[in-house]
Amino acid sequence: MFSTRKFAILGALLAVIFVSTTSALAEKEPRGNQPPSRGSKPALVQKSDRDEKARGHRIVALHGEIKAISGSTWILSTENRRDVSVDVSTAEVKWPSRPNAALSDFIVGDRVNVRVGGLVSGSPGSTATPTPVGTLTASPTGTLTATATATATATATVTATPTTTATPVTTTTVVTTATATPTTPTTITGAVYKALTVHFVPGRSLARFSGDITAVSSTSITVIDKEGGSKTFTINSATTIRESDAIVSVAQLKIGNHVTVVTRKDAILALIIAERGPVLDKFSGDVTAISSTSITVMDKDGGSKTFTIDSTTAINQGGKTITTVDIKVGDHALVRSLPGSSLAVAITVRPALSIFRGQVTAVSSTSLTVMDREGGSATFTVNSSTTVKLEGAAAAITDVKVGEPVVVTTHKGDTTALSILILDDEPVGSASANASALAAKLRAQARDRD
Repeated sequence: MFSTRKFAILGALLAVIFVSTTSALAEKEPRGNQPPSRGSKPALVQKSDRDEKARGHRIVALHGEIKAISGSTWILSTENRRDVSVDVSTAEVKWPSRPNAALSDFIVGDRVNVRVGGLVSGSPGSTATPTPVGTLTASPTGTLTATATATATATATVTATPTTTATPVTTTTVVTTATATPTTPTTITGAVYKALTVHFVPGRSLARFSGDITAVSSTSITVIDKEGGSKTFTINSATTIRESDAIVSVAQLKIGNHVTVVTRKDAILALIIAERGPVLDKFSGDVTAISSTSITVMDKDGGSKTFTIDSTTAINQGGKTITTVDIKVGDHALVRSLPGSSLAVAITVRPALSIFRGQVTAVSSTSLTVMDREGGSATFTVNSSTTVKLEGAAAAITDVKVGEPVVVTTHKGDTTALSILILDDEPVGSASANASALAAKLRAQARDRD
């Protein structure tokens, strides 16, 4: 058994070993892995960029507001209140909805996101400082021929009264007094980083005005809002005109169309004109008459309207463009027109369908005769527009055989087959059930398209 003294010695040895090991591990811990102090916050936030890193650049994301502009150099007041200077001379400009935006479109006060690379000048960590510079021109007094100049440094627009020495042609020296008001261009000192991209952040520096166009030309647009207020805006090469997701020319702007005009606050130059198009009247119901130049529709309450059709009228059915020849009396139609106008801008057609099911008694390349279970017979015309399907797959009229059960779909009141579904040796009774399901499916699809 160990004595008490031996236990004490063993415990002391173990303590020494533990302390030594801990110290050694602490010395191996690199300094760089130590967390930053709680109060520290770097001005430039590291952001990865695979391509730029491959070129040896350190890519940094800056978020802030333009504080000063001097040529191609900007001072940004970043989110952590640190001023950073960037050279934007070769930066790519990104401005939402304005692909033609340029660096010259940015002004002091704009909020931006800027990706920057390495230093252009200065040393890391030095603060960007704007310094107004003034140039004075002195005019000496007296009847002497003299040239005098004075230079002053000012922090604002000031009136300086420097004393200058004028040397006349004679040997007399005259002290003159000159009064001058210096101009104040801004010079920027400190570290300057190279900007790779400049992304405009829409905010309080922009104004928006929405309404209907009352006048438009190649150089201006007048818009009236819903309260009756009217404004006229200038249009030039810097104006971006958009209709939905497309960029269009000023020729696409029409009186009556609804637009939103984006400008600088208290400015009249239109930066963006977003056109939504006019609000159209809608009238829907069943077609009671149709020709190449007009369509008459009766709604569910019995009201009837006739609309004019011309070359500008867009007609579609199920997402496909059709003509008036494809519209039949009894079809359902949704007609869109300008308020107060009878000209149809667009017509969406949902055909009224008839379903006939039975067994094939005769078939050729141009016709199909079918007998239902009550003994009634119907003959249908088959043409190049007729679709034939067998078990869900596309087929041809040559696949239809006498004795097979089929479901034939036509326009109501018409005998031209729109589609033929071969039910593949099922009895007529079963075909009836399938045909009912098919008819319901076709009607649901038609409603979805509208």
